[in-house]
Parts: sequence; structure tokens; C-alpha cells
Amino acid sequence: MKRTAAPPPILVLAALASAGCAQLLGLDNTQFHAMDAPIDAPSLCDPTPPTCVATTGRSVCGQIKDTGAGAGASLRAPDPTGEVCAAPTADGPCALTVAALPLADYFAGTTASRVNGTVDNCGRFVVLDLPPAAADIAIVIEGTGYRRTAALLLKRPTGVGIDEQIQTVAVTVATLNAWAEQLGGSPDLSSGYLIRYRSVTDEPRVGELVAMDGLSPSMNKIGTVPWAAYFAGNAPFASLDPMATDTQQSGTALAVFGAGTFSVDGYRTGKRCRVLGLQQVANTLIDVIVPGC
Repeated sequence: MKRTAAPPPILVLAALASAGCAQLLGLDNTQFHAMDAPIDAPSLCDPTPPTCVATTGRSVCGQIKDTGAGAGASLRAPDPTGEVCAAPTADGPCALTVAALPLADYFAGTTASRVNGTVDNCGRFVVLDLPPAAADIAIVIEGTGYRRTAALLLKRPTGVGIDEQIQTVAVTVATLNAWAEQLGGSPDLSSGYLIRYRSVTDEPRVGELVAMDGLSPSMNKIGTVPWAAYFAGNAPFASLDPMATDTQQSGTALAVFGAGTFSVDGYRTGKRCRVLGLQQVANTLIDVIVPGC
């Protein structure tokens, strides 16, 4: 829906309704969400890498997706072979590194439990043997020319095993600058949340308002924290529409919440779905799913 003569995007407020809401951030730990992107033609990059194994812990493996002009496509090198990146490149998957750690440690700034992983030239990542009792983790992607991102995966099974086909996103500095220009050029996008709203059938949720901390909907000007804006079209995290007042076909939004611990929610008439206990992290865009309820 479009604003005609209305103020900037809405940031609503609420806290996590879990009865009937899957407690999942980042992506479902066992499913590939094809609705997030066009389906690629079959290729050698499609299977889970053979290096995705578990011995003493719980491993996480998946695919890095592009944003901005390439939104929804897998981030791949030209003519990929599936080989693990041996040396950094100027752009593409081999410009990036991946690591993961328990979410509590991530928010606390503790790095002792951080496990470094690998990225291949198909844009697939593997992080082996994370602590098997860690049900909630953060998967951190970073590299020169890219804004650091972190995909949150919550309520995954515990014990030795594998969570595969997880999607994360990469955001170049150029894409971040383009988003700022789309919003008038002034908002600080160095830290915040990339939010995906889902229906109960795991499809993108159209018409959802960004919310936090269980409060009533409120309207803040873009750049006045807390604030939110919504992505246009059906590709997740492509371009921002400063006139949109709720989620469009992709069900995605960008929000800046500020300091402290908060919930990230979605609000629509008669419904409020919530994910509790989140924080912003400096110089990081956190990728989170608010599941349907």
C-alpha cells in the first residue's frame, strides 16, 4: 500500500508472541525458502557441500544471497567450480568470510565460542561443530567492501548434527549507500535489522508493520530512531520505497531500533507476532525472520 499525503514509514512496537509462532530467525533450520528468490537453474552449486559434516558439535551450512540490484540471487563467482575460496577477491563470495557463535555470546561481545567457517566460489558456507547445546546462533558474514551482516537462527535442534540450506545475505557498501539515497540520503544505516515477515504457511507477509516492544503503532520520521522503511517489489532487500507504509510483495523491511534489548515484531489488524530478546550490534545489519502467528 502507498502513502498519499502521509508521514514517513511506521515503526510499531511489541514483544514475542510464541504460542503458535515458530521462534525462528535468519531461516528455518531445515528448509530452503524458495520464495525468497528466483530458482536458479540446476548446477554443481546446488547440493550441500560435501564438507558439511558434524563430528563433535552441530554444524551449519548454507548459501549466501545477494541484495540490492542482485537481490535474491545466489552470490557466485563467474563459472563457479565449488572449490573453497583460497584467496580473497575484490568482490563476490570469495571476498567474504563466515563465522558463527551462540547468540548470547554474540550479543555479549564474547568471541571465545566463535567458530570460523569456509566459503566456496558458489557462495556456499560451512561452519563446523558449533556448541551442540546452542539452540540460538548468529552467522556472521563480512569482507572488504561489504557491510557486516549476521543471520540469526533460533530454536534449532540441539545435539550433534547439521543445519543445512540456511540462507544469509551479503550487503555491499554500494548497496547500503543506494538504500540511503533511496531514503533521502541522510539516515544512518551502519547498524540495524533486515527483517523478513512470514505467514503461517511460510510465505512473505504483505501488509505488515514493523513493531517493537509490545507498544502501540507509532510513526517516526526516517532517521529518527526508532524508524523503519519497506522494500519494494518481490525480491527481498532489493530497493527501498520511502512512500511505502507496510511490507510489499517481498515481506521485507529495514529498521533501526537503537540501544538496549527489545523485541522485533510485526503488526497487522488483529495480529501481532514477536521475537524477543534482540539487540543491535555496532556496524552490523542483522537478518531476522518474524514468523507468522
